[in-house]
Amino acid sequence: MSTSAAARRIDIGGVLSKAFDTYGKYLSTLVLGALVVFVPVALIAALLSSSVFGSLIAAVASIIGTTWYSGMVVRTVQDVQDGRLDSTLGELFGSVTPVLGQLILVGLVAGIGIAIGFVLLIVPGLILLAIWAVAAPVVVVERPGVFAALSRSGALTKGNRWQVFGVIVVIFAVVVVVGIVFGAISAIGDSVVLSFLVQLAMNVLIAPIWALAAAILYFALREAQGEQALPGSMEVFAGGADGGGFTPPAPPDSAPPAPGSPPAWSPPDAPSASSMPEAPSSPQAAPSSPPAAPSPASPAPPASASPSTPEAPSAPSAPEAPSAPASPEGSPPDPPPASAADAFGNPGAPASGADAFGNPLPPSPPGGRRPGGSVPPPGMD
Repeated sequence: MSTSAAARRIDIGGVLSKAFDTYGKYLSTLVLGALVVFVPVALIAALLSSSVFGSLIAAVASIIGTTWYSGMVVRTVQDVQDGRLDSTLGELFGSVTPVLGQLILVGLVAGIGIAIGFVLLIVPGLILLAIWAVAAPVVVVERPGVFAALSRSGALTKGNRWQVFGVIVVIFAVVVVVGIVFGAISAIGDSVVLSFLVQLAMNVLIAPIWALAAAILYFALREAQGEQALPGSMEVFAGGADGGGFTPPAPPDSAPPAPGSPPAWSPPDAPSASSMPEAPSSPQAAPSSPPAAPSPASPAPPASASPSTPEAPSAPSAPEAPSAPASPEGSPPDPPPASAADAFGNPGAPASGADAFGNPLPPSPPGGRRPGGSVPPPGMD
């Protein structure tokens, strides 16, 4: 498997926090599994530790039990990444059984190499301890050979070995403190029962811490190398799950305006219904606007008066006689008015311009004489 050129940095505090958080959430499963493994180991150690051969058997039993339990914890961490534990305790132990031999061999080879490094100059032992820290989880999940697992562990820890070493130092300090506390309790008496209980309690409490730290380190290192190990991020990286660092801002939706140009106008937002004042409620409808005051009526001006100049008041005149109705169309016109009556009351002669019957005379010829007048026509003299 290839790894990325530059691995992200894991955070020591994040790894430890994840380990103790998983410990608290799945305490019942982890403690029950520890009791299944370490009760027999504690019984063997309590019964056979009085002889050299018995002590050797107890040591072998402790190695097998610790290795088997560590593999079960790796499977548990892999299973609970979706927020729940889907496998039973028997299934978790059963999934590790096929690789139990490889786990023991990897532990022995790594233990021998680390011990030699400590004997020489101590520093090589510390370096190997950081390089091979996740060899056991590699065997459980990927199932390579013994030396391939050690090589794979070295590739995963590359770029994060100081962080791995820091996690190991903190866990080692916790184990030392717990060992001191239980050692003080065990020193109270020399009974076999007390020794058995103290050894059992210490194994049950310490074993999950080591195994959880190794398992979480393994999955975090895989993610740091760019491999998708789990459905969700381990969130144990420096600066957060994204690896920290500077994140460039998102480009703006539109290009910025040119220098010196006025800003673009945008219409104001319309007021929302909730921001507008609410009209006061009243039991009666709002009155309509009051009617305009009537202006005083002015008398209509007479027909003969000018509308612009007011007429001076005058005495009322006598009513005008009604005019005669117009004659119907086609009837002869009314006769012209007659002249004054004669002495007997008869009407006088018609007015000039009409004959005896009141018909209009034709116009006078030139010279002022009409036919039949007193002046004879020419040639009749």
